[in-house]
Amino acid sequence: MALISVDTQQAIIDLCARYSYHSDVGEAGEVAKMFVENGVFDGPPGRFVGHEAIEKFNVDLHQQLKGSMHFTDNHMFDEKDGYIRHRCYLSLHVAGEQGVKISLLTYDDEVVKDDDGRWKFRIRTCRSFAP
Repeated sequence: MALISVDTQQAIIDLCARYSYHSDVGEAGEVAKMFVENGVFDGPPGRFVGHEAIEKFNVDLHQQLKGSMHFTDNHMFDEKDGYIRHRCYLSLHVAGEQGVKISLLTYDDEVVKDDDGRWKFRIRTCRSFAP
């Protein structure tokens, strides 16, 4: 197994942090730009392909989960044929009248560099955590 450079790891962690932040503050267009043109988000609410679908999904998600905060940790990286597989835990905190609800999920991503050398999601799969 090839060792992933610290610079590459940090760049992908930064991509995840930006994804979380932009999702939490309702900047759906910025979230969509973090995917390649025909990128895929596949999660509990469904499968969304392409910038337009991913942006609309994030607009709807932000309306449903106002006050949410994404926290990711335990990042793991594996070099595959033409992409980096990134996996991590997601702790989704949603503030409400009854307090904070926490959902435990995982991300399993295929991350690639675009033509400008920026890391982007090709596929981002989100699932409920089931040990």
